[in-house]
Amino acid sequence: MFEEIKYYFLTTYRRKALDKALNEYQYLFKGNVLDIGGGKKDGKFKHPRTKKWIVVDIDKKTKPDIVASVAKLPFKDESFDTVKATELFEHVDNYEKGFSECVRVLKKRGHLIISSPFMYPLHPDPNDYQRVGREKWESLAKINKLKIEIFEEQGYFFTLISEILRAAITNMPWILLRYPLYLLFPFFDLLTYLDSTILVQNSKFLKSYVCGYFIFFKKS
Repeated sequence: MFEEIKYYFLTTYRRKALDKALNEYQYLFKGNVLDIGGGKKDGKFKHPRTKKWIVVDIDKKTKPDIVASVAKLPFKDESFDTVKATELFEHVDNYEKGFSECVRVLKKRGHLIISSPFMYPLHPDPNDYQRVGREKWESLAKINKLKIEIFEEQGYFFTLISEILRAAITNMPWILLRYPLYLLFPFFDLLTYLDSTILVQNSKFLKSYVCGYFIFFKKS
């Protein structure tokens, strides 16, 4: 019960959207899975049973199976059926090289799962280099001869507003003021719901505020 309450109040809308997507599409995780940057195991996603699930991370403190960078993966070509690299590439200096490495170790007809924040606060881990937009992900897919099977924009204008207000409250130093303001969180939830309505879906302006992306690529 406590964990559920903690998750509700202290987890970002970005992370909640990612957890929802990963759980919805977990049936696509098959065979030998490479989870890059998955050492911290943030969020509520619990990976499904697969033939093998290998975690690679640059931070040895997270106790990954292998300590390595996405830009130089210590695996042979076409070693994995699925590669997961969620909330990773904003932290990678040479992210194009990292992306091509993911493709290199992926088997033909395998899936590469990526998520990436866009309009989101800086969060060094250990660095925060960039935000990558939709057109660049589409360009990388074309260069690396991948097919995009799923491309979700996660959150627009009202989710962004709610995220900012939520963060302002949870990071407020005055405890006596912070806790009463938690009562506003259900209202923020209602605001995020507006992003799924016709009001936003038909508005080029409101949809231009993209909070992040969730993408499934398939290797031909």
